[in-house]
Amino acid sequence: MLDHYVPLPSVHRVTTRNFVSRGNRLVDALPAAVRLRLQCRLRRVQAQEILFDCARRERIVYFPHANTVVSLVRSTDEGPQLEVGMVGSEGCANLDLLLGGVPNGDTFAVMQVAGDVTCVSVARLHAEFSTDEQTRILITAYAAMFLEQVSQASVCNSIHTIAQRLSRWLLAVRDRTGSNDLVASHESLSRILGTQRPAVTLAIGALTEAGVIAHSRRSIRVSDASGLGSRACGCSDLMEKNLSSFRARLENLTA
Repeated sequence: MLDHYVPLPSVHRVTTRNFVSRGNRLVDALPAAVRLRLQCRLRRVQAQEILFDCARRERIVYFPHANTVVSLVRSTDEGPQLEVGMVGSEGCANLDLLLGGVPNGDTFAVMQVAGDVTCVSVARLHAEFSTDEQTRILITAYAAMFLEQVSQASVCNSIHTIAQRLSRWLLAVRDRTGSNDLVASHESLSRILGTQRPAVTLAIGALTEAGVIAHSRRSIRVSDASGLGSRACGCSDLMEKNLSSFRARLENLTA
């Protein structure tokens, strides 16, 4: 089921120990003393590497840095997969363990765009969550925002066309990476969108013909973001506004 992805080596083999993260907005918004006590670990992760899955769910919360994207993907017994959530430098993955959730064997996290992640043990983060008010407020606010994103994505995946959903997804990745270029094959996009590869090929062809993207075998370039936005569903604007509001809150704390 996960044959297309690359297993992630143990996150305990880190490149830097006990550094103070300056790449993830949520971590950066935490009080300086809290960041020091968290004993953050930094790891470089390649595209398509799995951060966690049902077989390896370490008690670590992952905070992607700027220009990186993590996809939370849900699989089914029948085989199809579907992205149910996206995390950039505004948040974290594996948060459910911090909030007392039970690990779900059908959900895994894959690095969609290569980059750095800050790794924090669930135990250390939970200790700060329990005792530091600002940490608790920030984590709770992020959880609420992320839940809203997941809920809207669920609606989108249920009622909108592949071309609309692909447009929304490309804009969301572009927003988080700050780049018009994305390395992605038709096959990987079919797993993200929970559909067959031919349907993705047709959607890419329609967007290319409209002049809003250009594509090669394993990459897509957004050539007209405004035009792409006009072909996305209304969910795109709703999710962007929700995310921008949360980012503004973080920026006020780190200004």
